[in-house]
Amino acid sequence: MEPMYYCLRQQEVVSDFGGPMRSAISNRRALLRQFGVAVMTAVSGIPLTAEAKRKRKKKRNPAPPSSGWSFFGSFGGGTPGNTESSPPNCVTTSQDGLTALVTDPMNHRIAVWTRPDAASSNWSRQTTFGSAGQQAAEFNSPQGVAMSADGRTAYIADSNNFRISIWSRAINTDSAWSPLATFGADADLGNPYDVAVSSDGLTAWVAEIVNHRISVWTRPDSNSTNWQLQTTFGTSGSGPANLNQPAAVWASTDACTVWVADSKNDRISVWHRPDANGQEWSAQTVFGTGGDGAAQFDMPGGLSVTADGLEIYVADVANNRVSVWSRSSAAQTTWTPKTTIGSFGTVQASLNNPRDAHVLPDGSGLWITDPGNHQVDVWIYTDPS
Repeated sequence: MEPMYYCLRQQEVVSDFGGPMRSAISNRRALLRQFGVAVMTAVSGIPLTAEAKRKRKKKRNPAPPSSGWSFFGSFGGGTPGNTESSPPNCVTTSQDGLTALVTDPMNHRIAVWTRPDAASSNWSRQTTFGSAGQQAAEFNSPQGVAMSADGRTAYIADSNNFRISIWSRAINTDSAWSPLATFGADADLGNPYDVAVSSDGLTAWVAEIVNHRISVWTRPDSNSTNWQLQTTFGTSGSGPANLNQPAAVWASTDACTVWVADSKNDRISVWHRPDANGQEWSAQTVFGTGGDGAAQFDMPGGLSVTADGLEIYVADVANNRVSVWSRSSAAQTTWTPKTTIGSFGTVQASLNNPRDAHVLPDGSGLWITDPGNHQVDVWIYTDPS
């Protein structure tokens, strides 16, 4: 069988359904529930078109040097069709890099992987949580995932249940996860595709891929499960303050800057507010254009930013690489391409439609979901100087 193209390309189908199909099925939720398994999950890909094949062939060239990054191993490997090792979608880790949460849309669950210490490349699957359905302990095509700073709470974009699902465990080494709360199902959440959470756990940003916006949610204190919609920003389009199918979102440590993978506009969109209590977000800048050059993206997917806010790592899905950009200071709004990691292939250290890229706060480790190769790749950074 021809290799399958990855999930973000499938979002084009959602857009196509949005026109004439919407007149036949006026309710968006009914439409996406009818077609959601086919168009929103990361598991039933669309065969490569002639244009996609041309691009794939073009992008087999080796990537440039990765400036200190080296491949450190992988986990979760398997083969297509094996539901016990289905394609990983998104990933987040604990701040110490010893626990990884990986979303598994095919099996409607989250896989938890651990390793004994930071020097180890030996990962083992500790547990999974969730199953298919609409109840509190169930998922329907989970996409993005975030973890609290203490490693005890997980936030999952439960895409086809139109909600954010929150799970918790007693201590950060516990293997037993329990559903804690959900929010968004009553607010016309447009297929949440990713979620970011502030370091104090009081604010959440949700990438709504169908509504072409970011919604901002807050709660009064860390013991509350009552999340309320505070505001939204972004509208459909290609202008500086527009978004077109935002696939991922990341927030700065001070909760004043948000980076968005503006997937169909082939760029990163940066938004800012003056203080952590502000409700007015303004479009600060965008960077990247469509293509396969050093300063370009082809369907950017998951992203993450170092704690100092100076480097961003973007899963450049159709270019089969992770693109790294930097700026000189936190006050600087100009981002420049620094390097890329990976290139197309099925051998060690190569990538096949990478969906997500999660960097440790200090920039010392990087996790890349590699669904085309059915694994999560781990890279480490060693200062070349």
